[in-house]
Amino acid sequence: TIKYIFNNYIKMKTQRRMKRHVPEFQPVEPKIIESANNSGNQISEEELKSLNIISKSYFKKYRKNYVYEINFSIYSNVDQIKYGSFCFLHLYSIIIPPSLFILFPRAFKGCYYLYQIQFIKNISNQSMLKYICDEAFSDTKISSIIIPDSVKEIGSLCYPSCIFKIDLENGLPELEKIGDAAFS
Repeated sequence: TIKYIFNNYIKMKTQRRMKRHVPEFQPVEPKIIESANNSGNQISEEELKSLNIISKSYFKKYRKNYVYEINFSIYSNVDQIKYGSFCFLHLYSIIIPPSLFILFPRAFKGCYYLYQIQFIKNISNQSMLKYICDEAFSDTKISSIIIPDSVKEIGSLCYPSCIFKIDLENGLPELEKIGDAAFS
């Protein structure tokens, strides 16, 4: 009888270990801007959707914060990112909207922590990006990138020397010009 009680006790303990009472959670919705320091400077999703041009001073108020990521929506209207728009922003990751037409020179100047850049497509599976200007990503730490097939020109010294994988989507059929040392 002692052996029977002991075996039941072991069996019961094993069953408890196997059955976990852990509540299930819904995955967290990705935020538009994920920041380590919420100092009251927040940009709403609607505000980001309504932007057409990101100017040099737009993200200036965020430079003291550590902005981990910026996720533009597929429905964003941004068509230009001006010179130095993300200048010295402590940014780790960015999703660039399909509406972007031109990325001006040194748009990501001083973004030494930027490791991930993703160009998303619209509902029709298209990107409007035509021009990636000189030194657009030169200060970043990206190691791989997929360049959309809509690109016509890639400027000089565009990508950092640490990049090891570059995918030219569909062979970049519209590409007309690649600047000097674009991928150095």
